Amino acid sequence: MSLFSFSFFVFLCVGVLVYYLLPGRWQWVCLLVLSGGFYACAGPAGLLFPAVTIVTTWLGGLAMARVDRLCPTQGCTPAEKKARRAAAKAKKRRFFWAVLGLNFGVLAWLKYVGPLWGRTGLLLPLGISFYTFSAMGYLIDVYRGTVQAQRSLPRLALFVGFFPQLLQGPIVRWDQTGPQLLEPHSFRLTALQHGIQRMLWGYFKKMVIADRAAVLVDQVFGSYDTYPGSVLAVGVLFYSLQQYADFSGGIDVVLGAAELFGIRLPENFTRPYFSHSLSEFWRRWHISLGAWMRDYLFYPLSISRPMARLGKWAKAHLGRSVGRVLPVCLANVAVFLVVGVWHGASAHYAVWGLYNGLVIAGAALLEPLFDRMKTALRVNVHSRGWRVFQILRTFAVVNVGWYFDRALTVRAGADMLVRTFARPDIAALGQGILLQLGLTGRDFLVLAAATAVLFFVSVLQERGVSIRTGLDARPLWLRWTCYTGLLIAVLGLAAQGTDLTGGFLYAQF
Repeated sequence: MSLFSFSFFVFLCVGVLVYYLLPGRWQWVCLLVLSGGFYACAGPAGLLFPAVTIVTTWLGGLAMARVDRLCPTQGCTPAEKKARRAAAKAKKRRFFWAVLGLNFGVLAWLKYVGPLWGRTGLLLPLGISFYTFSAMGYLIDVYRGTVQAQRSLPRLALFVGFFPQLLQGPIVRWDQTGPQLLEPHSFRLTALQHGIQRMLWGYFKKMVIADRAAVLVDQVFGSYDTYPGSVLAVGVLFYSLQQYADFSGGIDVVLGAAELFGIRLPENFTRPYFSHSLSEFWRRWHISLGAWMRDYLFYPLSISRPMARLGKWAKAHLGRSVGRVLPVCLANVAVFLVVGVWHGASAHYAVWGLYNGLVIAGAALLEPLFDRMKTALRVNVHSRGWRVFQILRTFAVVNVGWYFDRALTVRAGADMLVRTFARPDIAALGQGILLQLGLTGRDFLVLAAATAVLFFVSVLQERGVSIRTGLDARPLWLRWTCYTGLLIAVLGLAAQGTDLTGGFLYAQF
């Protein structure tokens, strides 16, 4: 069921109505039924894979909890306590790796191994990466003892398969979202208004900006060898805009739909293009994936025994500063390689991931040198000019990476990058070539105006201004006039060819 379709709006409206008419103790059951129905619309056969993930995660969590309960240490000597705990941990570890290996194995087979072997007909379940990562995050937390294993299979199923987050994420944690899904919620007009606001804003970004920019992006990247470097640079800039408006717009729709039920899902974007460094950019972009990788992969890897030995060796041979930073840098590179591969089974994604990891690692290793240079040049690091320079520098570094993220092959990305700098031919931009890339003059005007609105709103939010709070202070009639105006703008200015059957870049992740 598409987030754009009329059936989705009917589904959502009926769901919200039934949800608030039910007694509070039954509301979570309503959400579970809605989630199952939403997923079944994609095809009953697709229910098999999420069902396997939910059941195995539930059983794995209960098995590990049972091991803890059956490991009494009262009345034991210290040596006996240590031995019993070690045995229990080893048993828990076997359950943990069995469930983790099964679920990530299924994900790897469907997304990577099958396609590489030519199994293109394999069914890719809706949102498989999102629900798998959420479920495995819960499993890891149970294994670590930071979350209690849930005894109720239906309640865990709701956490893993809550329908708004299936298509776009975010990747949720039990301690953030689980209790919200299970507790009763009273109807609040404010929550309804805020949900509608967020969904309309997401549709505006997706349908007016992203889908319009996508026309030019597809044309440029599809025939990159026929255009001068300046046009390729424009294509990359439009891809930067398209991807942000598409992904963050989709997340806005998801968060708004969840808010209609009184559920606050975690934010996934906080204006990443205002970042002062590449590492900050990735703390603001796809936040839930970054947090998952940080907590469940980066930290364990960076403090592992091999990394500790490497750090010790580096301190002795390369200096204390390098020895302290090198393990962190290598862990970062490994994590970004995984993030790159997460995007798809193509070499250009891996190169894109490595590029980001290596840039961040290099910046960390060279930080002492950069600090000395800034001191020697008397750079005022607190000045507005320096902050603007950092933002523009980071934007440029990010866009170099987008060449490889969007290009169909590594060679295509490299060729585009070389052409951009070696044969720019800037004069071609003034000869009407942009109007030959699928967009009309009106499209460019609408895109420029909509992007200006997006930029203005982002600047206000970056300065701490809450537009939502400002609207709440206005009379009811004025608020709903704004909502109606935004709806009319979305419907009236939506790009021709907007894919009403799905269309989000991350819809099949």
